[in-house]
Amino acid sequence: MQIEGKAIVFNEATPLFNDGETQYYEMIDSHALDGVDLSNVYLYYNHAEQALARTKNNTLTLDVRPDGLYFKANLIDTSYGQDLYKMVKNGLVDKCSFAFTIRDEDFNTDTNTFIVNKIDKLFEISIVDLPAYDDTNVSVSARAKVTELEKERQAKIDIEKRKALILKTLY
Repeated sequence: MQIEGKAIVFNEATPLFNDGETQYYEMIDSHALDGVDLSNVYLYYNHAEQALARTKNNTLTLDVRPDGLYFKANLIDTSYGQDLYKMVKNGLVDKCSFAFTIRDEDFNTDTNTFIVNKIDKLFEISIVDLPAYDDTNVSVSARAKVTELEKERQAKIDIEKRKALILKTLY
């Protein structure tokens, strides 16, 4: 049950809140994760504190690229993990979010944008129904599909072997 996606988008402003008169935005700088310890980050669904994967036990891997933070997760084999896998596989949920604290940020008064220059701690990434950053995504890994196809192929081979064995014993 492997899923993968883009949990954080760099250098793109997203609406943060509206105070009634002014729309405010947030943007994560592409260097915001430089030097951040990513060795104990969790994967949740909708930020609920029930872990599905974790970097500490190598069920979650993170990859910082110029345009964002990507992840691959081998979901824990529980009913909760299976449910999330099926929801992602069927396109019911396909976005991500993250929980973090800020070490350094600026505010651009021309665009009303908070620019996160440096993240202090990344606690978790989440598969979510309603993301703050719409350009995030999550999908079922192609490797999972390959594994599924391989199992089907092996099952067909086993059936053919059984048929051959039956015919051999009959004649």
